[in-house]
Amino acid sequence: MQHIISQIKIIKDNLNQTRREPRFIKEGRDFAFSLLKEKKFTKEQLAALEMLLGKEEKLSEPLEISAGEVVSIDSAAGNIDMNFLEYTELEKNLEFFSNYIFHNISQDSDIMVLANLAVFSSGGLVLVSAEHETRHFFMHYHQSAPLGFVVAWVVESGVAAQITVSSGAEPKELPMSFGLDRVFVGEGVALEISNFYNECQAKSFFTREIFLEANASCRVWGASFNCPAARIFNQAYLAGEKAEYSYRGLYRAGGTDEISIIANAHHMAERSTSDIVVKGTLDGSAFIDFVGDLELSKDAKLSNAHLVESGLQLSASAKKRSLPILRVHTNDVGAKHGSSTTQLDADRLFYLQSRGLERDEARSVLIGGFLGEIIDACPNEDVRELLQNKLRITNDELRIRQIHVPSPSSPRAP
Repeated sequence: MQHIISQIKIIKDNLNQTRREPRFIKEGRDFAFSLLKEKKFTKEQLAALEMLLGKEEKLSEPLEISAGEVVSIDSAAGNIDMNFLEYTELEKNLEFFSNYIFHNISQDSDIMVLANLAVFSSGGLVLVSAEHETRHFFMHYHQSAPLGFVVAWVVESGVAAQITVSSGAEPKELPMSFGLDRVFVGEGVALEISNFYNECQAKSFFTREIFLEANASCRVWGASFNCPAARIFNQAYLAGEKAEYSYRGLYRAGGTDEISIIANAHHMAERSTSDIVVKGTLDGSAFIDFVGDLELSKDAKLSNAHLVESGLQLSASAKKRSLPILRVHTNDVGAKHGSSTTQLDADRLFYLQSRGLERDEARSVLIGGFLGEIIDACPNEDVRELLQNKLRITNDELRIRQIHVPSPSSPRAP
């Protein structure tokens, strides 16, 4: 474990030379300060904010806990029993943790991590050890009263793992929510991460930074639904040779939603690969602000970077601003990016309606076809099913997109 902590400190020290603070961390702090002036926080939330707005996080020695051991933590939210059914290590400084429970979903399931955060988690560290077989971690935070969470995941060399993070509905009186997690992916690790942000009614700031060592691969999938003021930031640092990173993002924006999405990849070593694809729909008078930044440093020779963002505009009042960026500081690399905004094709709508579908059903099929690439990429079957329900897309409708639907240049069926 000491080796892991040392490696993290080295990576962070190196990045401090070139890395800017993630935009939404600063924006979240500024927003929190404005709320402080308006006195919109409870006493417990104020205590949590002191950590969020205070000094830089410190990585302390972890607390080592054996499988099956029950540890009682005297936290700010009261005395909490923490039952660890699998090998886990957490940071000693757990004062703001509440109900951080590890348990099995079912007899034949992998490990589930349930975080029901009462106030604010101040810096948990979860180590996924190489001593154990492939596993799946599930973290759900149902924000009944919290401000947010800060979690660090460390995946040791040689591990294959999957992490799923989802959010529950927030109370309307919650002034803001804030999420920050950092993922350190060890050499040779194969990691999959799924995120599902749902019903985030407060102004929400979600920031993730991923650090990949040599020969590590990380596939990230994320979706945002009913989050009218979400700020979503994903930043990958490909620090080791032959590191691979892919990101698949999906959003549904409607009404007066204003959603900002940033998806970046920073190549720091040779033969590294990044692939970022973001798709979504805009309805009502929603506004989407997308930024995708691919940077290949002078040490990233023979690397490849790819980014594409596509929006499906369902309303004339909906707007989108997209800014794909390429920054290349070396030769002998492959890099490409693109952005587009399309509308539902009237000819394809007509074709499906001529085959007996109602207009709303035909729209649903075309939307499902547009988003199908992202839906299929979700590694978690339960989240994928939930997503289809949210989109009101049935399995039959998903299969329809495999049927040839004539393009506008093709003759219409009689």
